[in-house]
Amino acid sequence: FYSYTKRFELICQHAARSCDQYFYCGTWKNGTFLKPEKYLKPEMVIGIFMYCEGFLVDEAIKKSYRLPDLIIIVGLGSYSFPDMRKQFLSSLTDNEIKIGIFASPANDLLNDASIKFIPTIGLVDSDTNPNLVNFPVPGNDDNISSVDYFYTTLSKAIKNTSH
Repeated sequence: FYSYTKRFELICQHAARSCDQYFYCGTWKNGTFLKPEKYLKPEMVIGIFMYCEGFLVDEAIKKSYRLPDLIIIVGLGSYSFPDMRKQFLSSLTDNEIKIGIFASPANDLLNDASIKFIPTIGLVDSDTNPNLVNFPVPGNDDNISSVDYFYTTLSKAIKNTSH
């Protein structure tokens, strides 16, 4: 479960914990799926990663990171809020503003997921391109009740299929 917006952080955490899955809230670091050893500590269980060790290769322990089977995203088009839009515009370079590149907050996550062939489900609004995710779900990603319904429904589906 992934949420960029701070106001949906508790809903995201609750939905992930209710079905014994992992979550990540906040700004995504580009390349986290590609080089997890660079961004995560060995003893750390964070977000949607689970660190596993115990593969014995030539009498040495080889450590590996478990990548998610699916990513559930809310906050693909979160620039409709003035404070987030201001923060985003201040992070752009002059060249990006001239070219007109306006990337989603989850753009780095979506790029990493597509490179590793991890499917994505996203709640898409009218200000979001539905082609960004593999499985778009139309809905209002600005309203707390619709985001809660989206997360709760997917959480129940995961819980029912895993038992």
